[in-house]
Amino acid sequence: MAALRLSSPTDGAAPAGLSSFDAATAQLVEHDDSVLVPALKVLRQLIRNVVQNPKNEKYRTVKVANKALEKKLWPLAGTRELLVSLGFVGMLVDDESVLMCLDVNLEAFSAALEFIESRMPAPSSPQPPPSSTTPPPASDAPRSSSSRAGAAEPVGISAEEVARRQVAMRAVEADRREQRKRAVQEFGSDHKGKQRAKSPTGKMSGGGGAGGGG
Repeated sequence: MAALRLSSPTDGAAPAGLSSFDAATAQLVEHDDSVLVPALKVLRQLIRNVVQNPKNEKYRTVKVANKALEKKLWPLAGTRELLVSLGFVGMLVDDESVLMCLDVNLEAFSAALEFIESRMPAPSSPQPPPSSTTPPPASDAPRSSSSRAGAAEPVGISAEEVARRQVAMRAVEADRREQRKRAVQEFGSDHKGKQRAKSPTGKMSGGGGAGGGG
């Protein structure tokens, strides 16, 4: 395996007074969150894989030509430097450029995870579910006095129309009662007149017969 020399603005040397890890994080925080957060998510996953599987060479090896890394990680200064500060070394494996961690320092990896979490945006709080005790919304439709009293109200007819029909029905009922009253009065008058007309004639014809006999 042939080692690959990693390029960096400082030619691999950290600024005076800074460790390689501090120098890498100083470069990272200069980026805008719109590009930094996606890169930190990738770094977090790579570092977690190593922490959870420190003896697995698969997770300690990062392919440089990975499409996701080329898009989200390598364009940002400080990403490659951070991995190098954790012990990743550039190597050729089967003619493919990789970064491989030969010696896992869990303390350094934990510090890197702590830094990444500190730069991640806080998760948004979930919206509380609607209260089950919330009363149902009141209907906007006006209710007539008959509806409030419990009486049935014709569907699609206004309260004014209902009142007008009730007045008309009362008038019809009053007219019918008046007609029945007149009919009874007229029948009674005719019946009494006929009785008066028949009763005197019968008496007279009976008296005349008695007189003739004397």
